[in-house]
Amino acid sequence: MSAPRRPDVISKRTALVALALLTLLAAALRIYGLNSELWYDEIKTVLDSVRPSLASILTVFPSNNDHKFYSLLAHFSVNAFGEAPWSLRLPSVLFATATIPLLYVFGRQVTSRLETLLAVALLVVSYHHIWYAQSARGYTMLLFFTLTMSALLVSAIRTPHAKTYALYAGVAALGCYTHLTMVYVVVSHAMIVGANILLSQKGAFRLKPFYLPAFGFILAGVFTILLYLPLFSDVATFFEEKKVEPDKQVATAGWALMETLRGLNVGFAGIAGALVALGVLAVGFLSYLRQSLTLAALFVLPAPVIVAAASAPPC
Repeated sequence: MSAPRRPDVISKRTALVALALLTLLAAALRIYGLNSELWYDEIKTVLDSVRPSLASILTVFPSNNDHKFYSLLAHFSVNAFGEAPWSLRLPSVLFATATIPLLYVFGRQVTSRLETLLAVALLVVSYHHIWYAQSARGYTMLLFFTLTMSALLVSAIRTPHAKTYALYAGVAALGCYTHLTMVYVVVSHAMIVGANILLSQKGAFRLKPFYLPAFGFILAGVFTILLYLPLFSDVATFFEEKKVEPDKQVATAGWALMETLRGLNVGFAGIAGALVALGVLAVGFLSYLRQSLTLAALFVLPAPVIVAAASAPPC
């Protein structure tokens, strides 16, 4: 996968000043109204996953409504600042705000400063991102970890190094500890890396290029298992019981697509706005596809997982 070739029309200094201003604006938009009343899933989070003792949080899996890593951080926040809607939502708004400069870091790996800043600006005013930043759930963390993983993966593909894959493994484990659907993001990344290696070999198959990626993805699995080990029996029992519920809504690929369209319809004030948004997405995908099939896949494959996790019905 080659480095970005798009020219920069603005200076690094100007870009950093703009990024700082956009980050401040993002923080203001996400803090405003942060102390509003809790809604159903947030109340359930408080009762089931934040108020219990630290030992209980680490060892009990009440349901997949529990975003484990978020529950842990919210528990510390509430203990430090007292129980209030804003303190319960504090981890979410912090990760949401941190995602703004993170998107710039990731974007600069693949495109120009101007295009990256435009993407950042869209995220700053995104209805969905502001909404989830003010929700005591782990969804903004999922986006943060996915972007971090993707940035590390781009670096690892261009310059394979054990340290980069080890960092990837740690971030991936934290993402999976936040919500188990992140496992599919890791799987999609593994598919992208494997396909990239195979395409680069041009018929001369060699195992050595797979060693470092295999180390990273296996390590991610080991870290995730270690994090879930104290509550493994609860997780296994919960999903075994869910298998016998025929009326349970399942996050299939088709369902995720419909939820994406529904969310775009809300966020862009109607079908016309949603179609425009999808058109922009398609143009961007084709543009990156001309640069690299691997790069285009990196943007597209993990996306339905975030949509499915964010749109999942309460348990």
